[in-house]
Amino acid sequence: MSGTTRNDAGEPPTVSVVVPTYGRAAILERCLHALAAQRYPAHRWEVVVVDDGSAVPVRPSTSLPCALRVIRQANAGPAAARNRGAACATGTLLAFTDDDCLPTPHWLSALVDTLRGAPGALVGGPVENVLYDDPYATATDALTRFLYDYHERRRSAHGFYMTSNLALRAESFRAVGGFDERFRHAAGEDREFSDRCRAAGHPLVFAPHALVQHAHALTLHGFARQHLRYGRSAPHYHRTRVLRSERAIPAEPLTFYAAMLSAPFRQRATHPVRTAALLALSQLCYATGYVLESVSGEGAS
Repeated sequence: MSGTTRNDAGEPPTVSVVVPTYGRAAILERCLHALAAQRYPAHRWEVVVVDDGSAVPVRPSTSLPCALRVIRQANAGPAAARNRGAACATGTLLAFTDDDCLPTPHWLSALVDTLRGAPGALVGGPVENVLYDDPYATATDALTRFLYDYHERRRSAHGFYMTSNLALRAESFRAVGGFDERFRHAAGEDREFSDRCRAAGHPLVFAPHALVQHAHALTLHGFARQHLRYGRSAPHYHRTRVLRSERAIPAEPLTFYAAMLSAPFRQRATHPVRTAALLALSQLCYATGYVLESVSGEGAS
């Protein structure tokens, strides 16, 4: 396939796609159906699904053109599940996505092509909400787009890529120690991992054509709980960063929050006022979680 990284034998590199899952069999099937449409040589990639202790063991029925393996472990959280999948992977490259994601057909090729130009990088791509009528999913998407754009434009040292869409060399992943398993929930482990990769000399490189669609339905309660968890995970992230002998992360200026709240208007959201109000709520929940965790000192959540 043209434009894809090739090894010395003229073959594109082998890739292992790691997908953690927990109790969402039907949602996982949609993800695997999307992966089945990837435009990448079938014999050069595999999918490793890690069942993180679902009450009913995962048994996918979707047919894939590549090898599919399902690994089951006792419930330990998505960070531990990704590490387990990476440990069992056979590819020279690792790509990560989540069970509620729908990678577009050229996703894998775009990640690999970007790694060709930056072989030591941590590569991330865009994540696009497809639940347009879900105000909470829409607000989460607006926040992600704002953060990606904010850090990319400023070449910020605090940018990150979400675990729903990232890739790197397997040897790089193992050298930095994988994901921090003290993050028991999907909240903050991507930020900490990105920061650790950067500190180890792996630059963050954006792959604009490696698009993943995200279909994660939320309620008001779920939205608030998610951002509370982000806040509760932040003190652990900050502590680990200081322990690496790096400076503490400074507080963002007020202009950062003003730009965040105005982002839905620049992004031409369907309901910009509502989305901006939800972004304000997300920051309130984040701050509350941060304070609660700082007081309790219990570590990552």
